[in-house]
Amino acid sequence: MYFNWFHLAFVMMLFISACGPSGEDADSNERDSHEGLEEALIEANKSAVEAEREMILNYAKRHKWPLEQAKGVYYVVYEEGSGHNIQIGDEVVFNYSLELINGSEVQKHRQPETIRVGKGGDVVSGLHRAMQLLKVGDRAKVIVPSHLAYGLAGDQDKIPSKATLIYDIKVMDAESQHQD
Repeated sequence: MYFNWFHLAFVMMLFISACGPSGEDADSNERDSHEGLEEALIEANKSAVEAEREMILNYAKRHKWPLEQAKGVYYVVYEEGSGHNIQIGDEVVFNYSLELINGSEVQKHRQPETIRVGKGGDVVSGLHRAMQLLKVGDRAKVIVPSHLAYGLAGDQDKIPSKATLIYDIKVMDAESQHQD
């Protein structure tokens, strides 16, 4: 039987083409694989958010807190203030303590803190959102889910990855920064 390099190359090409998709089929498989991965990640994220929500609700139930939810945070005002409602742009002076949902104390600020609501800075976005639900003089417990706190990274110090934060806040003053 006569066999040469040409025949070997031809047989190898047939073998390779039979082993997997090529051209549009390969692109379609890659696109389907990417979409499948994206859907799986979305479902995993939804499951994680739901599990954290259940953990928060169970925590509140154990502590007998009548939680409300708004703007993505959970809160209960346990001492009503008599001041005005806080708005985006207000400069708010407040005291707070911070703990993890497992009860570990993270920070206790004895000196007042000041933030400009909705204007970023070093404060987690969940706290900015919570301030918009309060008024001057309020004392409140605020539970901030991890995605509105330090997320996957934590703070690289005392707050671990995916930590749910619990603030105990006393709003002392708020000055409107709105220009009329």
